Amino acid sequence: MNLTLGIMGGGQLARMLALAALRMGITPRVFSTQDDESTRFLADRVISTSVSDAESFARACDGVTNPAP
Repeated sequence: MNLTLGIMGGGQLARMLALAALRMGITPRVFSTQDDESTRFLADRVISTSVSDAESFARACDGVTNPAP
């Protein structure tokens, strides 16, 4: 069973979270409103769109987190 973790935002904290998820066999997926985030090379998918699409992003993931400080 492959779990998918949705990460809201793609900055440095999201990158560290994506790395940890990968080590545990969890597929990271990133939702960001910017195209140039540091997680783009780690994630299964990076969704770069408006915040209004966040609900459909969350539905496509097994769990969602927001690594805000």
